[in-house]
Amino acid sequence: SIYARILAQNSGISGRNPNHAKSGARVADLGGQLAVVATRNVDAVTIVIGGNDVCTSSESTMTTVDAFRTSFRTAFDDFTTASPATSLYVASIPSVELLWSLFKGSSTARSVWSLFRICQSMLANPTSTKSADVERRKRVIQREKDFNAILRSTCEAYVRCRSDADAVFGTSFTTGDISPRDY
Repeated sequence: SIYARILAQNSGISGRNPNHAKSGARVADLGGQLAVVATRNVDAVTIVIGGNDVCTSSESTMTTVDAFRTSFRTAFDDFTTASPATSLYVASIPSVELLWSLFKGSSTARSVWSLFRICQSMLANPTSTKSADVERRKRVIQREKDFNAILRSTCEAYVRCRSDADAVFGTSFTTGDISPRDY
């Protein structure tokens, strides 16, 4: 983690790594999370958001590009006004296309995805080559790329922000990197 790397260089931060992330959070929740962080007088914040805006119960329930942009920019504006000296690091969203590609051939993964309704926007009918499914997956991939572009460009507009420049998105994770609990 970023905290572990900083801790290795500065033991004075030991135990000073509050986590305000919430499982299932979407970009619309980021402003509230950052409002809490702003009251903590922290030096640095890592932001990992967007996966739950892409991976939803269906394509129609994904966050729109305009809503994502507005929520993210508003959260950033409000936070940087409330905590102007805090450094920000923004990670891109991991590739849902790679996840699909790695596990679409696994009957176990397909069963888990279906049973627990995991990322159905992308993972519904994972082996289908029907035009509707192929086109849906293309739209989900494009939406994720659009979200990552918003994360990157918004961050670039702030002096105290650094993005990963799509490093997480571009990471070629393997099947061994993915939990077999929920794939």
